[in-house]
Amino acid sequence: MMKLLFSPVVVTAFSLAGSLLAGYRLRNDGNTVVLIDEFRNCSLKNETECEPTTKHHVLAGKTFEFEKKPGREYRFNLVEGASKKTLRIASQ
Repeated sequence: MMKLLFSPVVVTAFSLAGSLLAGYRLRNDGNTVVLIDEFRNCSLKNETECEPTTKHHVLAGKTFEFEKKPGREYRFNLVEGASKKTLRIASQ
């Protein structure tokens, strides 16, 4: 299981037993809203093959999940108050 820890946000990889469903989960353990800005889901082979860019607000105590697809790269800006981190997760 991949685990990236950003206080108070935790990003983990998951799979459900007995299911083909696998993905990534971002959990907000803080007490304010976290913003996932410019969320991009693109092909690793062709950077121009992307799904539309989205923005997600993760409330305190809630999670944001996205499916892990082979050959895809997920990029987004994680905004926690005044702090902004650029993240990239590649799915082989």
